[in-house]
Amino acid sequence: MNTRRITRRDALKAFSAGAVVSSLSACATMGQKNIGRVVVVGAGYGGATAAKYLRLWSDGAVDVTLVEPSEAFISCPMSNLVLGGSKVLADVTVSYSGLDKHGVKRVRDTVSAIDVDKKQVRLASGGMLPYDRLVVSPVSSSCMTGCRDGLQPAKQQSCTRGRRVLRPSRCASS
Repeated sequence: MNTRRITRRDALKAFSAGAVVSSLSACATMGQKNIGRVVVVGAGYGGATAAKYLRLWSDGAVDVTLVEPSEAFISCPMSNLVLGGSKVLADVTVSYSGLDKHGVKRVRDTVSAIDVDKKQVRLASGGMLPYDRLVVSPVSSSCMTGCRDGLQPAKQQSCTRGRRVLRPSRCASS
């Protein structure tokens, strides 16, 4: 008896794809491949992953637009390696251009308003993006601001209790 074991990932993938495609099927018209438009606001771990897999799991039937002002993603958790001096910022930075091969449209802008009644996202540049479904996944600005401002390698500093700690030189306050 040859049985295939279904992993949790396989089940989640099947469920998610089915839920998105079925929820957008009301947007379909006869003879058209596109079954809906999704706008994803924010391209951190959550937003970029959602945009990629909405396109992949729908076999390209869902039109996905990602709104993000930055050209590249800087991993906040991995930035500790930069602060510690074992990596450079380029090592923890990934361009969003990799999403292009999956058919994700990218808009370098910020969202200034969301009109849920009209199902439109207003961009800071003045443009409007219509959507059938909206994913809002903002990136924490506190971490990313520090990374984008160019943190310097860590220097040993004394803290108030006399212990030696590593802190980024631009943030050292003790």
